[in-house]
Amino acid sequence: MQAIFLTGLYLSNFYVLPQRRVKGDVKFYRTWQEYKEGFGDPSGDFWLGNEALHSLTGKHAYELRIDMTVDGKHTFAKYSTFQIENESDK
Repeated sequence: MQAIFLTGLYLSNFYVLPQRRVKGDVKFYRTWQEYKEGFGDPSGDFWLGNEALHSLTGKHAYELRIDMTVDGKHTFAKYSTFQIENESDK
């Protein structure tokens, strides 16, 4: 089974890609600190980082769309409210 996950965050009139998992060469089983800082390479598989996402979404809630392709079948999930709080609220 091949899975592709693209997560998109719509912020007003622009789109942010906080995560991409296409190649499968980056492991996503990570520590809290690694998720905080981000990891991977934006030209491949990566996580943008919780701190960066908090900076983008901390003051307002935004729409989150998760696109997935599994075995050639595309689907998505859309959430009307998405926000990352600061670390002390974890």
